[in-house]
Amino acid sequence: MEISTKYKSLIQALDEQWNKIHEAKIKQLDTLNNAYNERLEEARKEYQRFTDSLYQEFESLSQQLHPLKAEKLGELNAIDYQIKLCRKEVFFEEEQQELKTRIQNYANFHTERKNRIAQAQLIIKELTMTWEEEQQKQLKEKRPDLAKTATGDAATPSPHRRITSFSEQQQRHLARLAERKQKGMGREYRQTV
Repeated sequence: MEISTKYKSLIQALDEQWNKIHEAKIKQLDTLNNAYNERLEEARKEYQRFTDSLYQEFESLSQQLHPLKAEKLGELNAIDYQIKLCRKEVFFEEEQQELKTRIQNYANFHTERKNRIAQAQLIIKELTMTWEEEQQKQLKEKRPDLAKTATGDAATPSPHRRITSFSEQQQRHLARLAERKQKGMGREYRQTV
């Protein structure tokens, strides 16, 4: 029991010492902060005074030099205007160059497309011609009588021959249809009987 009371009294004494030290540090920090804020306020006021005095001095000097200032500002504005014009000219030159390259690229693209279209048309013509030749060969093989025309041109039969061949085709077609119909009628008749 004595040991615990000794420890308690020892801890209590240490807490009191800590509190005294801590309170002293807090007071010292507060005084330092107050001193800093006072000096900061003094510096701000002094800066404001110097700024005001410099501004007044500037105003008095500018009033004395006002005619000279207006003349120099006019010259500066003229020079600035010339500089802006030069920049615009350079800009327009660059823009014109870019437009020229774009136009050239477009022209190249357009001619390339034209060439591709022309090539495609040539290929289509070749394919059409070969297809027509194949059609003529097949036509000659199917109808040897067209190959023996008086002019010798199998691709262009006379109008009379075309009409007769068309009518013959129509007659054969009608005959086939009649046969199918008769066969179909026979089936229907059988189915009903």
